[in-house]
Amino acid sequence: MILKKLFCIFIAIISITTFYGCERRLDNDNTSISEEMDNNQVDDIKENVEVEEEIIDETSNVVILLEDKEYKIEYKIPDTFKEYVTLKVEATDENNGDMGMALVHFKKGDKEANIGTLALYTTKKYEEMQGTPIPTEIIRDEQLGIVVGYAKPQDAVFEPDTEEYNLVLEFQQSLNEFIDSIKITEN
Repeated sequence: MILKKLFCIFIAIISITTFYGCERRLDNDNTSISEEMDNNQVDDIKENVEVEEEIIDETSNVVILLEDKEYKIEYKIPDTFKEYVTLKVEATDENNGDMGMALVHFKKGDKEANIGTLALYTTKKYEEMQGTPIPTEIIRDEQLGIVVGYAKPQDAVFEPDTEEYNLVLEFQQSLNEFIDSIKITEN
C-alpha cells in the first residue's frame, strides 16, 4: 500500500516536470543553474492521488435482483479480511423473486465456506415473514421499499483452533464494521 502511494506520487512528480516543465533561472552570481517546481503543484497532486486511491480501495459492490429490479449493494470488507472475504450473489429463483441473496464467502487456500448471508426482501415480504426464522434486519429503506437482513452461520464452519476458524471468529467479532459500511441503491 505504501509502495503504491510512493509510486503514484513519483509518477505525479514526473508528470508535472514533463507537462509543465521546470522553471530555470540563474542564481544571483550567474554561476549555477537551479530548477524549481511550485510546491503547491506537488501538494495538489499528492492530495489527488491519495483521494483517488481511497475511492478505488474503499468499497466493493454486488448487484442483487429482487422482483425484476436490480439493487446495488456497496460494502467494505475490513482490511484484515480483504484477501479472504467476498460477497457472492446467489440465484434465488426458488423464492419467486421475493428475496435476493448474497453469501459472505470466506476462502483461504483450499479452505472455503459461507460465513454469512445478506438477504434482500421487499418490505411487505419481510413483514409477512415475521415470526419465522429470518435474517436480522440491518437496513430498512422505506423509499426503496426494501429490507436488508443478515444471518450468521448456525454452526462453526471450520474445525475449532484452526487458523481459518480463528479468522472467521475475528470477522464475526468485527461484523459491525462490515454492516455499517453497507449502502444500497436501485441500479
